[in-house]
Amino acid sequence: MYMVAFLSTLYYRHASKDPNLEIFIKDHELHLMTELRFHIVVHHPLRPLKGLVMDLLQASRTHGEIGATITGDALHSAAEKTLDEWMHSDLLLLYPPSQIALAALQCAGMTCQQQDIVSTYISGLCSDIGKTTQLLQTLEDVKVLGGAGIQMTEEKDIKTLLGRLQSCRNPLMDPTSAIYIAQQKEKEEALAAERTRRQEEWKNKEAAMQAQIFGK
Repeated sequence: MYMVAFLSTLYYRHASKDPNLEIFIKDHELHLMTELRFHIVVHHPLRPLKGLVMDLLQASRTHGEIGATITGDALHSAAEKTLDEWMHSDLLLLYPPSQIALAALQCAGMTCQQQDIVSTYISGLCSDIGKTTQLLQTLEDVKVLGGAGIQMTEEKDIKTLLGRLQSCRNPLMDPTSAIYIAQQKEKEEALAAERTRRQEEWKNKEAAMQAQIFGK
């Protein structure tokens, strides 16, 4: 889902900080998707988040509620940080990106001490109290599941996941396996041989041209 954030957390929390771990996961991602034989499109909540922040600031300025100490950048950065933490959960598969972004914005309002402004904005998104209550409950559910994703990346859970990864390693794509290392060595040797061949070919052509020019 968010491979960069996942790899960053996994690498820096893993005791050995093995650089091959990142290579292994990246190399296996497409292979795993192919073996699963399914198609899925997941939309990231970062795009709707930007729109929500702009809309909130515009609405707040219109009503004279926005404070001089808060900016759109501060709200957006705080919400984006929350989304990064939530990407270790199943949120993207269970909720629309706009609802995830709105829940992150709600958290950002608390972080930036602008929860009243954000709450007023969220309440104004729905036409009646019933829908507002339903939306607020959904946002709470999103935050609970997102928090569970953060807890899931504790070191003990990472070790469990690494143990499972060990059992499904493909030696042809595993940077630590002898087969992979031998393959890489063969590729490097083949490239070196090809470079040498081209250099020799160029030298022969150059010598032939000189002989033709100078009559030697």
